[in-house]
Amino acid sequence: MAGDTRSYALDVSELLFRLSTESLRLRSNDTLRFETVASLVNARVEKLPLTHLDAVDVRAHFDVVESKGPVRVHVTLPRSCADLLIEEKRRFAKLLDRSLTMADMISILFFDFVAEHHSKRILGKIGMDEGASGQDKPTSVT
Repeated sequence: MAGDTRSYALDVSELLFRLSTESLRLRSNDTLRFETVASLVNARVEKLPLTHLDAVDVRAHFDVVESKGPVRVHVTLPRSCADLLIEEKRRFAKLLDRSLTMADMISILFFDFVAEHHSKRILGKIGMDEGASGQDKPTSVT
């Protein structure tokens, strides 16, 4: 039903488009399904609010990845998902002391997703997975 969804036509930058496609590639490889912007956003709303993100980091992200640009992306989200994003957008706007668009909020979500994905991969490579206690293991020096 149309009342249960919210549709957005976003004009995004080339860099945000690339961040989106990289996010979708990573998520698709994780789930072994072709993911969409809507499916990834919907999966990430459970992580809201993103209180672990620092305003300095988000500002630095926006300094590199502008949201507005010439690439048109259409996104239809479940209303409950869109409502949560709008609430989080308001929180971040207050935190950053600037107005934000829905494209900005999706950019923050995907930035957080890629950072989380890469940190898990790095921790796995050095032998620290999610089940680790976080304490250093004793090592012997020879």
